[in-house]
Amino acid sequence: MSKPVSILTLSVVMLIALVLVGCSGEASPTATPEPAAPSPTSAAAPAPTATLAPAPAATPTVAAAPTSAPSAPQPTATTVLAPTAVPTAASAALSLDEYLTRLDCETFGGEEEPETYGDLLASFSTVADRMSALNPPDEIAEWHDASLATFEKVKTSLEPFPKDGEIDLIAIIALSESLEEDNAKAMEIASRMPADVRQRMADAGCIDEDAVGAGDDHGDDTQNATSIAVGETVSGSLGSGSDKDVFVFDAVAGMNYEARLPDRFFISFGSKTEPLITIQDSAGREVARSEDDSETEVTWRAEITGSYYVVLGDGASSGDYTLIVQLAAPGQAATDREALVALYNATDGPNWSDNTNWLSDAPMEEWFGVNTDGEGRVIQLFLRDNQLSGEIPPELGSLGGLRSLLLSGNQLSGEIPSELGSLPNLVSLSLGDNRLSGEIPPELGSLSNLEELYLRRNQLGGEIPMELGNLSNLLRLGLIGNQFTGCIPQAFQGGPSQDLGDLGLPFCGVAKESPDRPALVALYNATDGPNWEKNDNWLSDAPIFQWHGITTNANNRVSVLWLDYNQLRGKIPSELGSLSGLEVLVLSRNELSGEIPPELGNLDNLETLGLDENQLSGETPAALGSLPNLRELYLRDNLLSGCIPSELQYLPHNDLGQLGLPFCDE
Repeated sequence: MSKPVSILTLSVVMLIALVLVGCSGEASPTATPEPAAPSPTSAAAPAPTATLAPAPAATPTVAAAPTSAPSAPQPTATTVLAPTAVPTAASAALSLDEYLTRLDCETFGGEEEPETYGDLLASFSTVADRMSALNPPDEIAEWHDASLATFEKVKTSLEPFPKDGEIDLIAIIALSESLEEDNAKAMEIASRMPADVRQRMADAGCIDEDAVGAGDDHGDDTQNATSIAVGETVSGSLGSGSDKDVFVFDAVAGMNYEARLPDRFFISFGSKTEPLITIQDSAGREVARSEDDSETEVTWRAEITGSYYVVLGDGASSGDYTLIVQLAAPGQAATDREALVALYNATDGPNWSDNTNWLSDAPMEEWFGVNTDGEGRVIQLFLRDNQLSGEIPPELGSLGGLRSLLLSGNQLSGEIPSELGSLPNLVSLSLGDNRLSGEIPPELGSLSNLEELYLRRNQLGGEIPMELGNLSNLLRLGLIGNQFTGCIPQAFQGGPSQDLGDLGLPFCGVAKESPDRPALVALYNATDGPNWEKNDNWLSDAPIFQWHGITTNANNRVSVLWLDYNQLRGKIPSELGSLSGLEVLVLSRNELSGEIPPELGNLDNLETLGLDENQLSGETPAALGSLPNLRELYLRDNLLSGCIPSELQYLPHNDLGQLGLPFCDE
């Protein structure tokens, strides 16, 4: 679980990141000279640009701070923080909105990288002067005083360094470590603020936005652990100090598991008191742990069937990560033997038609229906028409080398175990002509090498999981003789040889025409659609979610319309105001002209509007000020005139200050 992060913590971490970038000679990826609508990376609406968050960087090993900072040639003049007129402190406390407006946290750090200690000192001095001139409201007074005191401490720490000296990484890290107690105090104060105050400060960029109600936050103890499935990847963020994230999943006795952090960005403040990853069983007993600071994966064997907990946090590291818990590839053929024994015991092995050598001391390759490779790993299990009865044991999911699993023509019952989706080398899976029930586990969609899947003539039901559409190598598919409902994943349409036509189900995505199509057609016709740079599927019979730049919601309504840099020419049609489900509208960097249609004020669900870098003229429609969910607005580099609706000046993310126009109430 993450805690609110102070502006000082973010500033110091940002300085470390900037110095790291400076050492590599690369441009800082966090430098954002002017706000603009971000480019989409997924179907979801884009997250706002984080102003103070550092760029990912490897956690450095810090040596003792040098006795003197190294000097550097005189750099060219660099403005680190644009000077701001320091207002005279009011006799009475400011309101929170006015305080945040005057403090203007999002300008901390400036538009360019600091190059000298003088640059850093000027930056922190300007911030300290700005804060000292403000009389904060009562609800944040304690945070204000603590942050101001720490900024003054930073100034004092920087003053002995030569003003023209080049910034040294080790010295900056040493400075950040000396501020650990101050940082912790400011963060602890922020964590005690009322939730609405914290959110408003996060929106203003004064505390870490990702730490306030973040969607990737997780419980910090076993009572509030986040449930995950084997094979699932989750994201999270550790705050400073003793913050922990705890996850719980169900394990099967005898199976080997692996918890791994494939991606991470951690910075450590203070001494690490615990391992980064700890595994506990349902009784709270530790069963495995990472051995050193650099170890980011743990492998262990589950001794009991039940809940296991993955605990992340070493008492010092903070930052973002992704975690995956999955079945570990067995290290020895002995594990394969255990899986075969489990199959024998679960399916009435003594009464099989042929069980030659099963459970004997003979090599597994001499067991009936078993083939192994040169290392003794099981690669084929061929037990078709062999009178197996009972349920398929989940232990088969540990046969990491298995390529063919053929169990059709028996009396197998119960559900298909999801663990079969953990067989990375599986090419053929045949479970037809049994008595299997339940739904097809979506985990089977992870079998990237699968070429054959036969589940015919069972008692399976429910919807065919969309994940099966990920089986890009599938050549043969058999599903008839079951009771499936819903629709068939569209990826199978016209695909491998199969019997899908006999299921009596439609293909997914073949839905009635969206009511939003007329508005999109109007946009295409009004903005020279035939000459757009990209107009894939526009005006075709394809579902509108397949049109370039379009994302739809579950109701087949347009939720995202993203056509920046696409050579749109002409006027924005008023019909766009009928897209009632629209959340993101980005038409930036085109050649659009005319006025902004006031009908856009009808888009009650709109969160992001990007019309910057066009040739739009006239006044900004007053109706935009009434949009209840608008959070991002970008209008710069147009030919707009008049005044800006006053309601828009408090949007969390906007570029209205670059328009050179007054607000309508001024």
